Amino acid sequence: MYLDKSIEKIKALNTFEDWEFKGCSDQEIQAIEQELPNGLKLPGAYVEFLRFCGHGLAFFLQGENFFYSHVLRMQKKRELEKLMESDGYNGSLKGAFAADMFMIYQHHGGEFVRFLKLTDGNDPAIYYFKDAINFMGYHKQEDSFSVYFFV
Repeated sequence: MYLDKSIEKIKALNTFEDWEFKGCSDQEIQAIEQELPNGLKLPGAYVEFLRFCGHGLAFFLQGENFFYSHVLRMQKKRELEKLMESDGYNGSLKGAFAADMFMIYQHHGGEFVRFLKLTDGNDPAIYYFKDAINFMGYHKQEDSFSVYFFV
């Protein structure tokens, strides 16, 4: 529904075998949702992503903290909150964390982070921050997860 165009485009490339689309089970998706505060749920577009390629998509972003096992670990350890409340990032993120923020990507232990807000509907915007001199706060990267995932 949200990612149909992207999934069709990926499959039309004919460069992937069916086994390279490693989706998550409903139980795995529920395992992530059990870690969310206050009964919050994952957005529909992100659930579609998890079902399609939550465990990986061939070699795409291999080695990055982007797929199921990483996302579950990041949520369990509250890594987004810890990063934002740390003294890193020029101190510009202290006090910015909110319970509806959900980290979907982390590069090299927080050098670059992407997240969404669970209260922003079924196709939420994607936000990012990075550890760089003169980079302050977090910023919107895409208006929706489906645009972010579009190939």
